[in-house]
Amino acid sequence: MSKHSDDKPRKRRRKAMIVGLAIGVGATMLSTAAFAAWDVSGDGTSSDAAATAQKIVVKLNPNPNGDLWPGGTGAAQYSIDNPNGFPVVVSKLTFNSITSGNETNCPAKNLTAVNSTATLATAITVPANSNSGAQSLPAAFKLDTNAPSACQGVVFTVKTSATAVTG
Repeated sequence: MSKHSDDKPRKRRRKAMIVGLAIGVGATMLSTAAFAAWDVSGDGTSSDAAATAQKIVVKLNPNPNGDLWPGGTGAAQYSIDNPNGFPVVVSKLTFNSITSGNETNCPAKNLTAVNSTATLATAITVPANSNSGAQSLPAAFKLDTNAPSACQGVVFTVKTSATAVTG
């Protein structure tokens, strides 16, 4: 046999081994490139500030039913505005000064609050930047037994404050 014919299989094996080695090195380089991503994690500071709470606003709405009569009680009709960016929970109403829509003929002294501070049977949650909608507190006010006839149809305004916490 000639020397040339024996070299062909050997050259083929050598060539296959070089190609295989090149593929292996290339794959290693690719996988190394994937793991060589730069770590760009970092740190610094961040901040936040507590909100500045604003007072809620109680609005007494005239009772459209006019449920007061001499010696009888009537409901407080109201709504609560919450200008804050968080909900509030209202648990009590405090009734302060009373004014009459007709002080001359039906003085404010004819109306009294049944309880100067009334705890609500169910606390009212008022969503952030929202209004409670119409609310009613039954038997909140009493019209004097001797109230004159001139008190018919008179609207009484009661300065009211509410006890509320963040909800």
